[in-house]
Amino acid sequence: MGGLFSSQSTAEEGESAVIAVHSAGEWAKNWQSHTQSNKLMIIDFAASWCGPCRSIEPAIKAMSARFTNAVFLKVDVDELPVMRHPSPLMLKVFGGCGP
Repeated sequence: MGGLFSSQSTAEEGESAVIAVHSAGEWAKNWQSHTQSNKLMIIDFAASWCGPCRSIEPAIKAMSARFTNAVFLKVDVDELPVMRHPSPLMLKVFGGCGP
């Protein structure tokens, strides 16, 4: 891959940099931090009972270990129902264009 995912690490297989978000406070903290950076944020909106969500999880974990210039979050929509959205979702905020 190029462009957005051009910075790759040599992380060992199985390592993951996915940040699990379990509360509205954690979401707000991570989102605020993201709006102050220029990093790509990949958000996996998922549910533990969702087959497609479970099947894509290993790929997201692998990408998080490989592409360290991006921030990877995982939001369980059953824990934070207000966050429901299709999975995965890619967001990028460019200086001042965010919420």
